[in-house]
Amino acid sequence: MNSPARYLLTVIILACLAAPTTAFCKKKKKGKGTKETTEQAQVVPSSPPTAAPTSAPTQISGSLTTTSGKTFEAVTVKRVDPDGLLILHKDGAAKVLFTELSDELQAKYGYDEAKAKAFQAGQAASKQEAVAADAEKKAVEQRNQEQAKQALKIQGKVIQVVKEGIILRVDPWEGRTKGRPPLLMGGADYIFVVGHSRQGAKVDGDTVDVDAYPSGVFSYANTLGAARRLKQYQVIKTFR
Repeated sequence: MNSPARYLLTVIILACLAAPTTAFCKKKKKGKGTKETTEQAQVVPSSPPTAAPTSAPTQISGSLTTTSGKTFEAVTVKRVDPDGLLILHKDGAAKVLFTELSDELQAKYGYDEAKAKAFQAGQAASKQEAVAADAEKKAVEQRNQEQAKQALKIQGKVIQVVKEGIILRVDPWEGRTKGRPPLLMGGADYIFVVGHSRQGAKVDGDTVDVDAYPSGVFSYANTLGAARRLKQYQVIKTFR
């Protein structure tokens, strides 16, 4: 074989030997690429970020100094009122008005002057009502105590039932019943009782048994037109 022919044959043999090697390399590269793609697909995406929870401003770090110069240590805001802050501090609790706080704290806790004044007016009215109610309660208690001291046990027979109360003839009993006020001593005396809880059911001749205290005089005209005046008693407890 001459040299040109031998050279050509050598080229063909080298080309044939090189062809599968090239294909193999391409296959490996393709496989490697596939493997990388697969590995990437298996990566689990992270959860979307969530917003950090926000909390209402309930704490003041360190100390709190009012515009008048008073200082509270280790302050925590317990409640926000329209007119100020109820705070807990190292030595106890206190109410600090917004007018005693800095502009920064006023803005932080939403101070509104009009709302603060309305709130304070309502608080003042409620306090006055509470004071009045307490005074009335004490007055009633005192009045009841005074009435109890004057109370008497009254027993008698119904003579006549009128709109205002009962005309009663007192029974001539003597002595005192245990646990009851002293007995009103009678002897066919006539009196007038008001406030009997079962007045509407009473008729002439019925028995009446009550605890009552003197409450003035009852004036009326009898069947003959004559003016009569009887001692009046206010019932505080009905037994019969």
